[in-house]
Amino acid sequence: MNSTRTLLNDGDIDESSPPGEKQILHRMLQDGSGQDYFVYRPGSGVPGGRLFVAVHDISRNAREQATAFSDVCERYGATLIAPHFAASRYPNYQRLGRSRHAIDSGKRADEALDAILQEFATLAGVSAERIYLFGYAAGARFALRYAMAHPERVAGAVIACAESYTFPNPDKRFPQGIAPGHKRLDLQFNPEQFLRVPMIVLDSAQDEDNGSRRRIVQVVRSSGKPDRNKSRKWVSAMRSAADARQLDSLVSYREIVGPLDSMAAFAERGTLPDLVLESLLGPLPGLPVVFFNRNGSADHGFERNSSLTFRLEAEDEESSRPNTVTANLKRKALPAVLVGTLLAFLLPLGLWANYRSTHVVSRDAVVRSHIADVGARLDGVVKTVEVDAGDRVQAGQVVARLEDSLYAARVTQTRSQLEKASRELEVEHLAIENERQRLASSLRGVSADLSAARAAVQASESRAEEAMRQVELQRSLVSRGLVPAERARTAETELRTAQALTAKARAEASAASAGEDLAQVESRGLGVREKRVSVLESEIATLQAKVAMAEANLEGTIIRAPDSGAVVRRIVQPGGSTSVGQPIISLWVGGDIWVEAWVDEDDLGNVSVGSVATVTFKSYPDREFSGVVESLGVSTDIELPDTEVPQPRSKRMRDAPLIGVRIRLDDPATDLFPGLSAVVGISKKAD
Repeated sequence: MNSTRTLLNDGDIDESSPPGEKQILHRMLQDGSGQDYFVYRPGSGVPGGRLFVAVHDISRNAREQATAFSDVCERYGATLIAPHFAASRYPNYQRLGRSRHAIDSGKRADEALDAILQEFATLAGVSAERIYLFGYAAGARFALRYAMAHPERVAGAVIACAESYTFPNPDKRFPQGIAPGHKRLDLQFNPEQFLRVPMIVLDSAQDEDNGSRRRIVQVVRSSGKPDRNKSRKWVSAMRSAADARQLDSLVSYREIVGPLDSMAAFAERGTLPDLVLESLLGPLPGLPVVFFNRNGSADHGFERNSSLTFRLEAEDEESSRPNTVTANLKRKALPAVLVGTLLAFLLPLGLWANYRSTHVVSRDAVVRSHIADVGARLDGVVKTVEVDAGDRVQAGQVVARLEDSLYAARVTQTRSQLEKASRELEVEHLAIENERQRLASSLRGVSADLSAARAAVQASESRAEEAMRQVELQRSLVSRGLVPAERARTAETELRTAQALTAKARAEASAASAGEDLAQVESRGLGVREKRVSVLESEIATLQAKVAMAEANLEGTIIRAPDSGAVVRRIVQPGGSTSVGQPIISLWVGGDIWVEAWVDEDDLGNVSVGSVATVTFKSYPDREFSGVVESLGVSTDIELPDTEVPQPRSKRMRDAPLIGVRIRLDDPATDLFPGLSAVVGISKKAD
């Protein structure tokens, strides 16, 4: 069996990519917990539309569950999940983690299943709020208690050979009753809710052989022999609890004729997987399987076959057999049932064919929006990621931070260098000003000395000229004998004195002139120092640029949302390395959404911009949205990477090219988000 399924080996564990179709995949949760599970996504029906969870017995063979149910899930278009509760982590998974000895309780198996469902919903882009549940033996006890503890998540459950049950008795502690049990579980049971969950109890019956009862083979690895009385007591207790609350009882009981050695033998001897899915999801299109209860009312249930038969609940065989009147009614009603079933089958087909004749239908459609992969403009190590998937963010909000100690040190260093250069420039300005004042004062003093020296030269020269005239006069008088010769010698002495003073005055004037020249040279040297000020100012400008760059790099370690939106996923976790261009988180920004539908190239001529479209979403099956074709693609999916199209060519039945069509919704719902799958019908152009 399962010849059409692809089954990965135990070692082939896929931890990251979304589950593919028509494969039994062995996956590991991405949260690092080490929890694994098997998943099968059908290629038919609505992928992910209905989730069926099959729980193993204490053999803990989850692969066995996946293999047994994959074919029938393909026919029903249901996604199959088979969790694996390892003995080391979940020694008492059938009690949701409760044990008589707290030290042996292990982890919460129901929380592990919730984590599996949440991850699958995120990866596959589907809703996992409601599931259909099946369990065998110990797995049946888990399924029963999960349905009672989490009724809001269970759309229906089949409990096979549970052997022990949790009764709706508020006076007994869990797991025998619904009174609070061990404090580690913290379970709250609400009968008003779990009594509304449809549940079918399957148990083994005893075949009659020549008037004697045959022994029921004990279920392998079970804790005891199947006890039909206990099963019936539990069903009766559930019905009584429903009656006490004036609720319709949704719990029914079925018996399986034949020995039940194990889950594998159970499935291989007959059509148990088909019967379980039929009970939960209804019969496939065709004639429904109808049984009659003791009161003669119709009951859609399990199909019978030669090797595995089911009996309805009965107190004894006589009361379970329909009477002659009921049999006659069944024979008379059969033609009407056949006609009604045929009409019910053909009418939707006719309506669908008419719709297809007037519309281009695309099932390869998905909600699109602007997704921004936000990263850092620096290389570094991620310090914190401050948002998580699903969080709403505002423009400019901090979403992540890099380790910033190195960048902060560079800011401190460049600021210190800038401060030092600024102080040097300030000191140089003060020194130049002080030197300028000193030189000005010195120049004034030298100019005054030069003027005084020049005046002294003029005075001494005048005195020398006068002394010369006196010498000439005295010599003339001496030669005529009018005055003694002594007078001439005195005049000559005074002349020599005046000439000496003149020479001194001239030397002093020359020195004063040299001092003036020196002061002027020093003044010109001050101009050179002022030129150096310009060099210092350039250095300061360079350091200011370095400070600005260091501060920008420090600010760059803070990653902010470029626009308001929501977080799609975290790509890099704290402690991970990142580089320029590598995204850290993925954001849905702007809030603008549209539907991208991919149509066959044969239908492109029937579609134009402005064509009216209707859109339905698998997440909102009861709502229909209207819109118009906004634009047509300019290339086929052949030119695009597989990540840009909902279904790559390698996975399609036809390999004809597809063209993307953008559809703008007239009134998009606020709860739509990118990645939701859709079915689009576009009105064909008039001929």
